[in-house]
Amino acid sequence: MITIKNYDKETKNIDFKSMPDALQSGHKNFNIMVKHYDTNPKIKEILDTYIEKLNQALICDNDNNEKVEKQKKQSSKTSSKPTKKTKSSSEKKKVDPEQKSKPSTRNKKKKPTPNQIEKVHDEIKFIKRFLLLDGKDKTKKQILLFINALQRAISERRIRKTSKYATEITNIQEQLVSLYNRMNQITRIEIDNKTLENYYAIAYSEAVMPEISVIKQYIGLNGKSNVKERAKRLLFRITNYIVKDKITENSKYFSKIKSIKKSLEAYVSGETDKVEIHKAELNGLQGIANCSTQKKKPDNNSLNGLTGSQIINMDFENMGFTGKWKTLFGDPEKVFHLMIWGGEGSGKSTFAINFAKYLAKDLHQNVAYVAGEQQYSSTLKSIIKRLKATPETLIYKEALEQDYSDFDFVFIDSVTFLELTHNDLKHLQENNPNTCFVYVLQALKDSSGYYGERKIGHLVDIKVRVEREDDNNSYASIDDKNRFGGRGKIEVWFG
Repeated sequence: MITIKNYDKETKNIDFKSMPDALQSGHKNFNIMVKHYDTNPKIKEILDTYIEKLNQALICDNDNNEKVEKQKKQSSKTSSKPTKKTKSSSEKKKVDPEQKSKPSTRNKKKKPTPNQIEKVHDEIKFIKRFLLLDGKDKTKKQILLFINALQRAISERRIRKTSKYATEITNIQEQLVSLYNRMNQITRIEIDNKTLENYYAIAYSEAVMPEISVIKQYIGLNGKSNVKERAKRLLFRITNYIVKDKITENSKYFSKIKSIKKSLEAYVSGETDKVEIHKAELNGLQGIANCSTQKKKPDNNSLNGLTGSQIINMDFENMGFTGKWKTLFGDPEKVFHLMIWGGEGSGKSTFAINFAKYLAKDLHQNVAYVAGEQQYSSTLKSIIKRLKATPETLIYKEALEQDYSDFDFVFIDSVTFLELTHNDLKHLQENNPNTCFVYVLQALKDSSGYYGERKIGHLVDIKVRVEREDDNNSYASIDDKNRFGGRGKIEVWFG
């Protein structure tokens, strides 16, 4: 049995050229990755998986060799004996006709092998999003958000009349508006089988090349000096792609990935102070990754939008806040985003967890609280215990995820500690359009603002500042932004 410790000794006589490509790549990168085996959980997981697959492959080879030898011995024995009439393999495998005619209870569609492309077309993204509605209970607000997102893509010319799947997009838009106008509050969405089949083939016909996602993340690190953890994660992700043959030497942008890997290794090892991409290289990478953020004006070639009558007939659902929360926030509509910021020890986490408790307990919302700074610790335990913040629908997490479609609210404590950028948060909101996000940020030492990019403030509808006025009292008040009218000031209860 091959292990990490005896790897060099046990693999000396193995012919890796006869092994699958993934195992060849794993062997090639083993000595590079094993240096980080004890210090990084992701590297450990990759190498453990590789060793497991390698042992399985060797066991299979041995079993096959033994079977061949056994068959040879049996054939030599039976050749000298008179032959007996035996059932043929086809007779042995004969299946009862009635049993054969029974349909499979698993109605799982097999995803087609997608074309690896540099950018998935927007109409395909919306078709996939439409498919995900099937069999789900949705509110009027959630359908409205879908309609708005679709209309925004049309007005920005990301989807046009000449688009390949313009007909499907028009049908989806018409179905959503019709559904919205006749539904009450929560409705189970059912899509007919023929539409499902047709749209499924379209939705999974394209996938973004892993090289593109790597390039985009690398661009996001440009010019930053305090992002070593993010750089490490990206470096390990690249290594993982190479080990699993998702990025190979035959890949279109392999030379770019190789250069990025070298740059990240230099930064992580301390050879350079920050990730810095030269202007010419940056322009080239942005071109590859389609990073242009410039919005285009709608033109006459865009698909038609909603009429004024359709918009007037729409009902907009509000949160229904009560008590001190209504005093502070007003009555926001679903979905809104919130920023909480303040100095060290001001009570930001206490305020945030208390608000999360209110949402889960009194408004019956599904809430995720990402305690990235406190983690599962005595500090977090103390706050939860003090506030009795234990509703069943309030879930505490240590790590940030990307899919929060099952949650109504997600708290991220803190954006500062996790070193999240404006683009990171923007992608979270875009990927989870029906989820409200609450961001917690640290104040600067002089309390003039918060750590991070100023444009993070543009992603939220409400900004709340938490300040400690003395040893016993701390207050939360609207900073300078609230789109829903609240302008109150409430005490942060420490217990």
